Amino acid sequence: MMKNKNHMKMIYTKDKGWRWFGLALALQILFIGVNYLAMMS
Repeated sequence: MMKNKNHMKMIYTKDKGWRWFGLALALQILFIGVNYLAMMS
């Protein structure tokens, strides 16, 4: 029971990490996109 709970916690932490990674990646793409549009205009 305790082992299963710990396993679930590990999955949650990993998922959280991926979410932050995705968010950081999206922000970088957005920033590059804004810079590109600023250069084009």
